[in-house]
This record gives sequence, C-alpha cells and structure tokens, in this order.
Amino acid sequence: MTLRRLQGCYELPSGEVAVDLTVADGNVFFFFPEDPPPVESGSVGKRNKLSSPTMRWILDPKATPDQSRIKPHVVWPTNGEFSRIDDRYVTKPYRHFWQAVVDPTRPYDFSKCGPPAGGLFNCLGHYTWSDDHYHAAEGATFHNEEGKTYAVKFGLDDVYFAGATCTFQEPTFIPKDNGAEGEGYLIALLNRLDELRNDVVIFDAQSLAKGPLATIHLPLKLKLGLHGNFVDHRDIETWQKRRDANGDLGPVQPAKELLPWQKRFFANQDGLNGDVNGNAGSNDGP
Repeated sequence: MTLRRLQGCYELPSGEVAVDLTVADGNVFFFFPEDPPPVESGSVGKRNKLSSPTMRWILDPKATPDQSRIKPHVVWPTNGEFSRIDDRYVTKPYRHFWQAVVDPTRPYDFSKCGPPAGGLFNCLGHYTWSDDHYHAAEGATFHNEEGKTYAVKFGLDDVYFAGATCTFQEPTFIPKDNGAEGEGYLIALLNRLDELRNDVVIFDAQSLAKGPLATIHLPLKLKLGLHGNFVDHRDIETWQKRRDANGDLGPVQPAKELLPWQKRFFANQDGLNGDVNGNAGSNDGP
C-alpha cells in the first residue's frame, strides 16, 4: 500500500478528523525496492495493474493505543491521483474534487506513443460527494444544487477522456469570483505523446465531459511532473502590502530564539534526534 496525495482534511463536529487521500494497493514507486522484496514473479506486471482509489479515514485524536490501527471509512474506486479541491475550502467540509484518472478500459495507441511516461492518466475526473458522505458543519444544512441529484452510492462522477495518444498532468482549480464551491475552471497540461508536445486545456470545472472550453497549443514539450496552485493576484498584492515596512505585519524577520517546543526538544535530547517522533518516548511533544 502506498499513500498518495492528500485531498481534503477537516474536523468533524465530534472532534474527529476526516482525511481524504488516494491510496494505491501496492508499490507505485518502482524505483524504490520493496521491503521485504516480493517473492512472487511478475511483480512488474502487477505494478502496471495497481489501482488507486480515494479513501476517507476518520481519525480520533482521543483514541487509545489499542485503537491506533483503523480501516478506511469510505473507499471510492476513482483510480486517480493528483487530487485537487476548491482551495477556498481547505480544512473545511467540501463537496467537489478533481483527479487525473487512470482508466485502463480506454484505448491507448502503444505503437505511436510507447510506454506512457509518468503514468497512464488518460482522463480527468470531477467527483461530487453524495449527501451521505458530505460532512456539513455542526448545525448547518445543505441544499442540493438546482437540477442535480446525488443518488449514487458515494456521489457523482464527470469524466473526460483525452484520447488514445494523450495523458494528463496534475490539474489546477481556478474559482470564479464570488462563485459557490466548485464553480470555476479546471486547467491542466495535456501530454500529446505522439507529437512530443503539450497543450494547455481549460474546462468548466463542473462539466468536464463536455470537453475543453479553450485549448492553448504549445509548440514544445514540457517536462513531466509540473505542479502548481492558482493564486489570485489581488491576494498577492494584499499580502505584499501587509509585509511592507508600513504594513500591519511588516517585513519578514529572522528568528531571534528557538520556539518553546524546540527548547524542550533540545533540553531533553542534548540536540540529538529522539526515538519516537523526535521525542525519545516523551509525551512533552510540540
């Protein structure tokens, strides 16, 4: 099992913490040897058949040591990676998320493209948690969006297939001004493997299956593994003003002394790393 990209995380009214992320059912990082090494043959073939569903874990900060091993609360077989949500809902209950998706049932032109470097992320997926799996804040009510129902077991899915010669890199969500959660655009790099170049594709974030609203054709090939976030330039300008010499925060200052937990750490460990999470078994953590 390999833990992949954190998707969303927020506190429930009960004090528990919901953590959503994709979890692969094997070692996706083939360049790191497995420990212990697999004894069965055909491990490479098995690697090519790995799945990476979306899992929700409910963590109880008050759990006792004998309750430290838990099973996922929800397993949604999305088979994706590079999960994104509306960043305005980070650390809050959220309904919408997006992923680069691997769908091995779709056609792939191996003769033109060769092995899909970076993974066969041949689809983009938009997923919407159903009411049963959407955690509203305590005392809050949720109203279904007009014309939409949530009758599927975990929620709705809206998927766009790139074609037999294309794969996607990590998408990024761009919110509309004053829009509700999930209202905006999804932007992603499209790898045109047969042409050795990239496109930038822009979608209505809630209607991926309809195809891109716009496509920017790049005359070159970009490297794999490009990641990023959208930041409104107005936020950048506001933060710059706050960090100005006359701003309420002022310029960044170098630390003048250790933080309290760092002082305790060095006092207990003589500057050496401890045995348990850096605390040598002590309960006096940060």
